[in-house]
Amino acid sequence: MAESQARLAGAQKIARLGNWEWTLVSNEVTWSDEVYNIFDLEPSRHAPLYDAFMEMVHVEDRAYVKKAIFDALKGLCPYNITHRIVIADGTEKVVRQIGKILRTKDGDAVRMDGTVQDITRHWNQEQELRLAKRRAEDADVAKAQFLSTVSHELRTPLNAIIGFGTLIADEVLGEINITTYREYAEDIKVSGEALLKLVQNILHITSFQLGSLKSQPENILARELLDETFSLVSDRASQKNIKIEMHISNGIKEIYMDPELTRQILVHLIENAIKFSEQGSLVKVDLFLTENEFIIEVTDYGVGLEDTDVIFDLFVQENMDLNRVYEGIGLGLTIAKNLVDIQGGWIKVDSKVGQGSRFSIHFAKDVIRATTDSKIGHMA
Repeated sequence: MAESQARLAGAQKIARLGNWEWTLVSNEVTWSDEVYNIFDLEPSRHAPLYDAFMEMVHVEDRAYVKKAIFDALKGLCPYNITHRIVIADGTEKVVRQIGKILRTKDGDAVRMDGTVQDITRHWNQEQELRLAKRRAEDADVAKAQFLSTVSHELRTPLNAIIGFGTLIADEVLGEINITTYREYAEDIKVSGEALLKLVQNILHITSFQLGSLKSQPENILARELLDETFSLVSDRASQKNIKIEMHISNGIKEIYMDPELTRQILVHLIENAIKFSEQGSLVKVDLFLTENEFIIEVTDYGVGLEDTDVIFDLFVQENMDLNRVYEGIGLGLTIAKNLVDIQGGWIKVDSKVGQGSRFSIHFAKDVIRATTDSKIGHMA
């Protein structure tokens, strides 16, 4: 018996866990040795009284502890609480208490048995982790705000570069006799537009991370949406002699979505399809309805994707090697997914290496506001 008690006391000391009993009728309290250790009290000098315990509870936690005991005795909730205590030298500890109530046949509480555990070290570690997490989150916000500010600042000189490059390349102010100058001006314009697009993509990402990018839906004509999208991607397609086919099925006429965000989704997906398609290939865009959904599909017959699990992650590309064939830093698909998420939709990809990819964007069917009996086709 003595050996068992010694083992129990040793185990309680290792776990910083003590047990106690409180007889309600006599107000008699019994503490194990480890309870005394936790409260830093000498058994021979301090009687285990309820009032003495309550005096050691942190003044800001006393009302909470008293109510928890009262609620447990009334059977309103279990006694399982975490609170602070202050020992004689002023040191603050955090303890967890769990108790159960012994009752008569009539349901009257007669005794409360429980445990108290010193969880100060674990509590402090958790607080440090929370603080580190909050600091990391703050740092992410600060980084996003910095990128947003830098991106805004870059757009002003870029617009000037593109504007003047366009004036020269198009000979707006007069004919340029030297062909090389015109070619250089065109290079300035193209490079400036590429850099501006990168800046705008970074702005999209930072706006999404900061939560400042919101959907502003309105009624838009499906045909106008595709026409505007086509005008934005046609130059890129013609550079590779790629034909773009656009189809609107099920008589879809009008949809209720954010026009700018939806246009950007289509542009990013079509440009991605063009980038990974061979010269003279085909890219298809289809808008159609199922029983419950409105779906937009962008299909290409290019190289296909090997790892579709990470393609929507930030800065991820199929090939991240510096000598890769395809340019870009892996923002387009991330932005497309973000813009789909903001509008309450979801996106999936089906792809086979060497055969191409199909990106499907799914929205609730109630975004459709008007239909006709006709099909609309558009080819380039």
